Amino acid sequence: MKLLVVSALTALVVTSVAWSADRLTPNEFVMKASEARTAEVEPGKLAALKSNAPEAKAFGERMVADHTMPSELGAAHAAH
Repeated sequence: MKLLVVSALTALVVTSVAWSADRLTPNEFVMKASEARTAEVEPGKLAALKSNAPEAKAFGERMVADHTMPSELGAAHAAH
């Protein structure tokens, strides 16, 4: 159940960033995307560390892996 709640909240954050993208400057978009990444990575870390269910652990690890690299690329892009 907790995994479902985390997934739903993550979807909400990502969707809100996507909807507002047409009104943001490139730097604002990078900042919002970074905030959304944090909203996905932190629960993923928690699931990977605390869950007793192997599926939830694997999902948490995948969330961390999938959303860490894009943020590193975004930070490098924002610096230019």
